[in-house]
Amino acid sequence: MSLHRDYADHIRAFTPNARRFLVANALFALGGALLGVTRNLYLKKAGYTEEEIGSFLSAVQAGTVLCVVPAALLLDRWRIKPILALSVLVAMAGNAGTALLDGRLALTAASFVAGAGGAAFGVAASPFFARNSGPAERGHLFGVSIGLTALAGTLGNLAVVPLQRLLGEGQDALRTMMLTGTAGAVLAVAPIAFIADAAADSPRRTLRDFLLARDWSTLLKLCIPDALIGAGAGLTIPFINLYFQDRFGASPARISWFFAASSAMNMVGFLLAPAIAQRLGRVATVAGTQLLSIPFFAALAFTGNLPLAVAAFLLRSLLMNMSHPVLSAFVMDQAAPDQQAVTNSLKQVSWNTCWAVSAWAGGWMIHHVSWGRDGYTLPTLCTIGTYILGSALFLLFWGNPRSRKGP
Repeated sequence: MSLHRDYADHIRAFTPNARRFLVANALFALGGALLGVTRNLYLKKAGYTEEEIGSFLSAVQAGTVLCVVPAALLLDRWRIKPILALSVLVAMAGNAGTALLDGRLALTAASFVAGAGGAAFGVAASPFFARNSGPAERGHLFGVSIGLTALAGTLGNLAVVPLQRLLGEGQDALRTMMLTGTAGAVLAVAPIAFIADAAADSPRRTLRDFLLARDWSTLLKLCIPDALIGAGAGLTIPFINLYFQDRFGASPARISWFFAASSAMNMVGFLLAPAIAQRLGRVATVAGTQLLSIPFFAALAFTGNLPLAVAAFLLRSLLMNMSHPVLSAFVMDQAAPDQQAVTNSLKQVSWNTCWAVSAWAGGWMIHHVSWGRDGYTLPTLCTIGTYILGSALFLLFWGNPRSRKGP
């Protein structure tokens, strides 16, 4: 069966709820992509250092970390529709505050609110898809979800090009672009309103019930490798737009093209990943693509050639991200149905906690430690180390078929 027909057959099996959430997720990603390109550039124009920008990025993740478990508790006990709508609105209020407020304390608070608001939306996706799909189409549903998100991200990134032509690239122009991204993400509330909602049918449980009910051995084996990947990502990925600006003098519009190309390549990778996993197995696909990205990180660390840096950025992004739908489905398969939301939330806690700490550390290194070509070299090399360790542990924990459920 061709890849096209395989996806077409599975897409027809998607439930209406799953399709509505796909649209909401894409709209949220559309606005988020525009914010992602412009936020750091705006803060740099506003006079903040890389260390301070790193602290704002850490505050976003801190908000997510502190709210992700409460969000999972709410999602398991209350109707999902109002929680998702509130999550979008609070997250975008925080992002609007980042664009409109001034001062380190105010921006830290706004960043925290943005992360806290988005926690429920992030926690909800995997369990929602798991509950609104069957085993046959689940891997393809995750693939379409992340692929559609990548397509929306591409469009959000490309929106910088006409906006820069219209507004320029000064501080006020970048602020307007951020507010445009915020408004775009708020549109996600519309498809959320059409989700066929139902009250949670599981017994009301306390936080103590959740903690005591966990299979901690499985949780640790899922969380530790992912936490190391999160630590490595936080050192470099949040600063990649500043990397292109500082090392190569790229404009916001040019950087947006790089991000858009990355999103487009990711979309192709997301759609191919389930088919690759069917041939190689999910564990080999996840670990293999992560390890194959290492040479491209090394190129980013040392090159002074812009075309080479862009090629390395695109291939690194493709390889590191293409296995996300495979990993998401794999994690859900390892968890019992009544533990999926909390399993996903605790996995996010581990990833986001490490990301928050490393984003601050990465900003500090970029600002204070000029080693190799510039301040970006050392954190990129540290990222390589954490990625190798995280991938090796994932293989160690899950490489044996007897240690996991499913292929």
